[in-house]
Amino acid sequence: MKSKSRKAIVSWKKTSGAYAYQIQFKQKNAKKWKNLAMSTKKLKVKSKKLKKGKKYSFRIRTITRVNQQKVYGKWSAAKTIKIK
Repeated sequence: MKSKSRKAIVSWKKTSGAYAYQIQFKQKNAKKWKNLAMSTKKLKVKSKKLKKGKKYSFRIRTITRVNQQKVYGKWSAAKTIKIK
C-alpha cells in the first residue's frame, strides 16, 4: 500500500479460485467501513480525495463462486496508512 498526495494505492496478490475482490476503507476512528471497489481483473486500486494528514484503514476479501452462488472470504487484517 502506498500513499501519495490525497490518494492511496492498494495492491494485492492474486488468490487462486477467486474471481473478484472487495476492498473497503474507513478513516481511523470511524465505525463504518465504506466500499472502495469490487475488482474482477485488476490487482491494484486507487482511492482519491482523501483528507491530507489523516489515517485510513483498508481491508480486502476474496469472492468465489460455488454453484452460481457468491461466497465471500474472510476480511484481511486492516492496514493503516497516513495520507500525505
